[in-house]
Amino acid sequence: MATRPIAQGARMLRRGRAENFFGPSCWPFEHLHLAGERHLWLPRGGAPMIRYLKLVAALCLPLLLSGQIGPPPLLFPLAVFGASGGISTPTSLGSTIQTRNGLTTVALTTTAAIPAAAAVIVAAGNVTGTAVTVSSISDGTNTYTKAGGGAATASTDAEIWYKTNASAVGSGATITVTFSGALDTNAAYVAAFYVTSLSAVDKAPAVSSTTSISTGTLAQATELIVGTMCGFLNASSPTYNEASGFTNLASLNIAAGNHVSAGLGYQLVSSTNSVTYNPTWTNAANQQSTDVVSFKGP
Repeated sequence: MATRPIAQGARMLRRGRAENFFGPSCWPFEHLHLAGERHLWLPRGGAPMIRYLKLVAALCLPLLLSGQIGPPPLLFPLAVFGASGGISTPTSLGSTIQTRNGLTTVALTTTAAIPAAAAVIVAAGNVTGTAVTVSSISDGTNTYTKAGGGAATASTDAEIWYKTNASAVGSGATITVTFSGALDTNAAYVAAFYVTSLSAVDKAPAVSSTTSISTGTLAQATELIVGTMCGFLNASSPTYNEASGFTNLASLNIAAGNHVSAGLGYQLVSSTNSVTYNPTWTNAANQQSTDVVSFKGP
């Protein structure tokens, strides 16, 4: 029976004595004195992953030593916290593409609730006869800040906006994007999602008029990369295809004044290597604006 070793592990955790230990790099570790002459050194403090590993170590070590379980339970934190150290898998809030001739706004009705303290990412843009860009975004409770993007050509715009530590908003709310001028017979788009544990924008390179753009070397290993592209073709839909290594959250098409397509994708990374966002069109667009932004995790 496994109950006795588990109870023993719980007693070990309760008896564990926290002591300071400074290794060669002078990093503080926490010392758990388990049973007999068994000792366990773990990084001291704070992050949820560390606290979880301390608990698993104290509860599972007797079972491992007795041969009653194997190592897989110790891998469980990766399923809880994700491979990128606490950034959750994005949850879509919906997407839309609309003709808004003569109007200066486009609205998205959210398909999920925004939890308190979440980070919300909104991609928005348009195709017009003249360069029109996003001037503000609001969901009625939270006001968003521009992370990057803009009009890379005379007729296309693609931008990424965000809000960290958002206030809670119920499903069915309206995210309203306001543009700097009136839209024409083409189209505007909005796509949004939320994650947990983002701290700040890291890389926001200048918007590109091609279908490829790179972040440059990242400041830290745990980051969320977000890319969006918007373009048009006169005769038929360009049709957005997601970039390699990215997960698609929106692929939008509409036959308006021109055939307009837009898309949104993300990638969770665990290294500081530069990331290239390079979606493709099924049919090459006449013009496009392509944007990528990296956000730091905790």
